[in-house]
Amino acid sequence: MSNRNRTPRTAALFLSLALAGGAVLTTVPAMAADAPVTTVARLSVAKAHAGDTILVKGAKLATKDSEGEWVAKAVKFGDKTVTASDVDALSGSTLLVDVPTTAAGSVNVTVGDALKGPKFTYLATITTDQDDLDDVVPSSESGLAAQTVVGDHITKNTKVFVGGKSVKFDKVTGGPSADGTKFTFDYPAGLTGEQDVIVTDGGETDYLGYVTYSATKPAISAASVSEVLVEAPTAVTLTGSNLDLVVSATFNDTEKVTFAKTTDKTKLTVTIPKGTAVADKDLVVTTKFGETASFTLDRVAAKAPTVTAISGQKAAGGEVTLTGTNLVGLKAVKVYSTTTTVKIYSGSKISVVSPTSAKVTLPILPDNAAYKVEVTTWFATPSAKFDFEVGTVSTPTPAPVLSDATYTFEADAPGGKATIDLEGTNLVVGQKVRYYTTAQGQAGAVQGTVATVGSGGTIGAVELAADLADGTYHVQISKDGGTTWETAVIDFTVAAA
Repeated sequence: MSNRNRTPRTAALFLSLALAGGAVLTTVPAMAADAPVTTVARLSVAKAHAGDTILVKGAKLATKDSEGEWVAKAVKFGDKTVTASDVDALSGSTLLVDVPTTAAGSVNVTVGDALKGPKFTYLATITTDQDDLDDVVPSSESGLAAQTVVGDHITKNTKVFVGGKSVKFDKVTGGPSADGTKFTFDYPAGLTGEQDVIVTDGGETDYLGYVTYSATKPAISAASVSEVLVEAPTAVTLTGSNLDLVVSATFNDTEKVTFAKTTDKTKLTVTIPKGTAVADKDLVVTTKFGETASFTLDRVAAKAPTVTAISGQKAAGGEVTLTGTNLVGLKAVKVYSTTTTVKIYSGSKISVVSPTSAKVTLPILPDNAAYKVEVTTWFATPSAKFDFEVGTVSTPTPAPVLSDATYTFEADAPGGKATIDLEGTNLVVGQKVRYYTTAQGQAGAVQGTVATVGSGGTIGAVELAADLADGTYHVQISKDGGTTWETAVIDFTVAAA
């Protein structure tokens, strides 16, 4: 048709519209203010039979009512709607629905206000029995071994999928039985929540049911410290169960906590970041599958440290244990000799066990010597020095001191008994004593030995061979066996009876 022929018709059309008082308008449907929130990700099977039960997986597939129960949205297979009341909501992301019987061929499956969904194809009925799987609870981390499903016509070509994962047949009893009525397999690890179980064979697929994976929960029973530091990151050793499953941790809701992954189920060391002081904040650890455990800690400014004991020290060096207070944040350990020229030794491999205990490796130290240990934390000043020894340190015998002396002679004793009785401090049997008159002088002094000492070393006696002549005597005691003498001179008098 030529343009000349079309133009009159078009003009007539516009003329008639004008005469009718109308106008030519193109109407574009308004876009919804909010795009649909419901999405359908996948079906447990893309092919199944009418009447079969399948899982629908996606997002926002159900909502919670006032009692906190999930309420499903309606599911459509093509133009056939399964009403919400006929759909079971297992969670917000999983629906359990029976394939309606009036649809046929291939259709799209949508939920609620979703505009699109996966394709579903109807199959002819096959004879695989549906086992009761509702009570099967595999572990998210390890799955579940040696599980049996029964059916018909099961062959070596039969395949089983759980949550979209192909299963491994149990190696001992595994795979299809000889009579084709059952097969044994292992539920795979690494899944969580509700997961569909399907079997395929000869191009047909059958939904057997669903299992609910349960993730293992971690637990924290204790922590090495109840307080962490404002000034610096603090290492905290957690004790509990299933801590090897932890993949992330936080403190005070948002602060990232670092740690080295462990294979020890019972212990995990984490590092809390420095920050402002807070009280009663949770350290939360989380597993790959979202299970959590928590422990409450305070973050406080460093406090003055003390050392009250040291154990395990030896001349060869090595690890020792320090006991004290406020040892969290221990940065340095120094050992000072007590020699005239002080030598300083530094500890290494510092490990805080608790606020009252820490381990540190000391270098080689001279044996049989006394030392002082000092620790430094994030507090402004180090601890007071604590005295300790390595090996056996000989302690000088305290010097004896005389305060009084008296002379006695027992004439009735066989041959007579002459004694110088002493009073003082630090008196010990075997100490040397000398006595002399002014006329004799020190050069003519006679030495005796402390023969007996009473309790506490305050009373002693020197036994003499014979009675002394009358007169006034001076007595001194030696500090070193007669080489040097106490400068104090004590007098005693010998008088005729």
